[in-house]
Amino acid sequence: MSRRHMSKAFQSSFLFLALILLASATSWARPKIDVLIMNNGDHITCEIVRVEKGYLFVKLPYGDGTVSLDWSKVFSVESPQQFVFTDQNGRRYSGTLQKLAVKAEQSEEQVPNERAAVADIKKVVEIQPYNAGFWRNQHGSIDFGLSFAKQASRTQYSLTANDAYIRQKWSVRGDFASSLATGGGSDTRNDVIFTGARQLYSPLNVAIGYSEFLQSNEQDLNLRTTLGGGLGHFFRYTNSTRILALAGLVLDKEQYAATAQAGHNGDSLEAMIGAQANFFRFKKMNLLGTAQLYPSITDAGRVRLDINALSRLRIAHDLDWNTTFYLNYDSRPPLATPQSDYGLSSGFGWSF
Repeated sequence: MSRRHMSKAFQSSFLFLALILLASATSWARPKIDVLIMNNGDHITCEIVRVEKGYLFVKLPYGDGTVSLDWSKVFSVESPQQFVFTDQNGRRYSGTLQKLAVKAEQSEEQVPNERAAVADIKKVVEIQPYNAGFWRNQHGSIDFGLSFAKQASRTQYSLTANDAYIRQKWSVRGDFASSLATGGGSDTRNDVIFTGARQLYSPLNVAIGYSEFLQSNEQDLNLRTTLGGGLGHFFRYTNSTRILALAGLVLDKEQYAATAQAGHNGDSLEAMIGAQANFFRFKKMNLLGTAQLYPSITDAGRVRLDINALSRLRIAHDLDWNTTFYLNYDSRPPLATPQSDYGLSSGFGWSF
């Protein structure tokens, strides 16, 4: 990879990281007038920040920063403020949440111009403040790690980051992964992914737009650009599990190094078949795995496979220990280039 390409890759890395840090540093506050009643009878007055993946994030009038609580330990929530909340069927509602409790006969929600349909707090999987502003709807993480990669058993330093902007019926997300391998020369890998999702006629069905930009020295790949989209369906959407399957079409454009580019530069139309599984437990673990298969339509017989896996264990407030794994496989790469590239890394991460 040329110095110019490496410089551009690292400039993009720092720009992406700077945007995430700016998003996390910007604050937006609501009055701390929400009331929680826990299963043991404790009453807590706070500001509800959000409910996400089994965590209830709140800010206390007598504390500094955001506190995370176990959502399964909350008996009821009362607040006169506006929220957007999502149930297990993927349906989203917006309005003033007056009371949300465990037992249906003891609870009700007030939703402007809509009939309240969510009665049991255990069926609520996400809560977001309504019109919270641009920065408050940012959710993501930054991870640093030391890893072992395939190529020549080199030591590899890695940086990964992601940021999602979530609204009532749509969301956009950016993922970035960068690694630098040292020992016998320097090698880099940079991967940037942007996805957008929009609810369709059924809340569990989504339209997905997808773009990826991959550079990998291991595969002599200067740049692979993948653009496309498809349809997805959530087969499970609860406080502990999310399972998504998707299918669509993508256009793949590849630029290889001069030594490997013969007969391989150009465009390729591919089918996209993918699945994502996310399992999480409060304070215990967060497992996320994605797999995407790309059978080529215009280059019959060629198949690409991308696998990414992440395990995250919370060790302190907003601080995690994580392990990541990636695999890129190509059944028909250019001559004298490997079919696969994979890596494993572990390190500390910060979520916001």
